[in-house]
Amino acid sequence: MVRKMRTLEGLKRYKIVTVTDRTDLEVQLRETARLSGEALRPTDQDLRRRESPTALTQRILAETTPDIVFAMLQKYQDVDRPAANDAKVAMTIFRKEKKPGKDEPVVEREVTFAESIRFAEFPVLNESPEILVLVDEAHRSHTRSMHRNLRRALPNAAIIGFTGTPILSHEKTETREIFGDFIDKYLLRDAELDGATVPILYEGRTADGLVKDAPSLDKLFEDMFRTYTQKELAIIKAKYGTEGDVLEAPMLIEQKARDMIRHYVGVVLPEGYKAQVVAASRRAAVVFHEKLLAARDELVRDLEGLPTATLVLPDQEIERLDPQTQFLVRAHALLPLIRALDVAVVISGNHDDPESWRDWTNKEKQFEYAKRFKRKLATERTEKTDPLAMMVVNNMLLTGFDAPIEQVICLDRKMVAHDLLQAIARVNRTCGRKKCGYVVDCCRRCLIFIDKFRCIILFLLCFQNSRRS
Repeated sequence: MVRKMRTLEGLKRYKIVTVTDRTDLEVQLRETARLSGEALRPTDQDLRRRESPTALTQRILAETTPDIVFAMLQKYQDVDRPAANDAKVAMTIFRKEKKPGKDEPVVEREVTFAESIRFAEFPVLNESPEILVLVDEAHRSHTRSMHRNLRRALPNAAIIGFTGTPILSHEKTETREIFGDFIDKYLLRDAELDGATVPILYEGRTADGLVKDAPSLDKLFEDMFRTYTQKELAIIKAKYGTEGDVLEAPMLIEQKARDMIRHYVGVVLPEGYKAQVVAASRRAAVVFHEKLLAARDELVRDLEGLPTATLVLPDQEIERLDPQTQFLVRAHALLPLIRALDVAVVISGNHDDPESWRDWTNKEKQFEYAKRFKRKLATERTEKTDPLAMMVVNNMLLTGFDAPIEQVICLDRKMVAHDLLQAIARVNRTCGRKKCGYVVDCCRRCLIFIDKFRCIILFLLCFQNSRRS
């Protein structure tokens, strides 16, 4: 669009300001911006060194030059400045400059800077009507207050929001109330018909966590805690009787991990694609890592134990075997790849996290995991191939993470509305012969039947069995 604007007399002078709310999204857009071939004025590095970050921010937005400027505005809580209207502002500006000498080639310089600035103090920076603001992920962090402050800084700019999941709910401010009515719509079905995305298939699966004999469990609870007062029982229910306790229980995760591995090997691995697992919490994500690797090793042992006579049976004979043996016979050809399959975790970090979580919360390592995950699946790790087949997350890499090789996402946490659509869109990218993406729901049916009272029994039983083992 920017390249087209530069060919039109009435639009070629426009300054383009692209607003994002995540670093990874800005990285994607930066790479795309380089394709526009912008010819912009030289960068004065000496002048920039003499300016404060705030002055630099305000000066760049106040300039009338037709730059492409990237701004990242995010609400945050700062212990030193707890004002609700504070925001982080990070900007990247792209310009081209010539080296000394007429015949020297034009080279591109990229300057990135970040600062903290109060929205309440954000002044009018540029009243020019020749400014176009493009807001990415407009449904998410671009609230009424953020939009109002952007308008204050650039009062005459044209502001357009882009979103794959507009908020259309009375419980939250609708996207249309902030940006105005839709200019254009491009639906999932349109993308599928155009071949831009592949269809998404849904599959509901459940581990063996069903409360089959609820009255007996109720009686068991009464017997186990008959000496406790009502006040003490209320404390126990509040502390242990939660869905989170059940979803983090190692025994339940173990069953789900075993099912995920076998589903992946049977459906996704034969085509060479990869998987993402969305855990209910950061702790659950770490447990999933351990259990997925254990399930992989268990499957390898089962495959190695298959009798040679079974492996050489004709197809007609294999069809008469039990489903489990049929699965193993068909998966045996993939044994070298299954042995090499690796799993990584990408989760946000806190200062009091266990030391063992550092590999999963370190930013540099997270970037490397994401890079490895996007490579072609193979037993050898090279610049183009990698055995990293599964990525376990909680909140990270569910938006803005573009890995076409991903074909299945396993959901083990409750997700609704635009959050759900953003997550499942990780698997609809086209890639080679990929015909569809899979969404495997491991959470919904597992929670419907569990009320808070019986949840306590499940948690206590899982806890006792875990200690015993």
